[in-house]
Amino acid sequence: MAKILLSILSGLLGTMVMMVVMMILPLAGLPKMAQPEIISSILSQEEFVGWGVYFLVGAALAVVYHYAFAHRLPIESNILKGLIFGFVVFVLATCTVMALPAMGITYNQPEGSFISLAIVSLIGHLIYGTMVAIIEHDAEEEDEE
Repeated sequence: MAKILLSILSGLLGTMVMMVVMMILPLAGLPKMAQPEIISSILSQEEFVGWGVYFLVGAALAVVYHYAFAHRLPIESNILKGLIFGFVVFVLATCTVMALPAMGITYNQPEGSFISLAIVSLIGHLIYGTMVAIIEHDAEEEDEE
């Protein structure tokens, strides 16, 4: 039970850091990526619902990382594992968002070119994956001591 809670916590913290970075990136001239706004627009709900769903997805993906990803990669570096996981999540999220219009689902699309939006999203997801991997690894080391 403690490992699941740790995974959930790592996902929540990773999502929080990802969102802070993605809020700062527009100050550097990159477009604003507002995934919670997109989620709330898809669900036709208030923005706080989008935030809640976004953090739940972050927590759930961290549990997936712990049980289905981290121990299966034959890589020593936890940072590299996190970067790979973040990239996989980026690809899945991008494919999902790109498929929504084909399914007749509309949402408030962020402003900016596709490539600049993809760069911001990639940076955020790499940070998320790395945070999850580092937090989980550090906690596992403490358990072993």
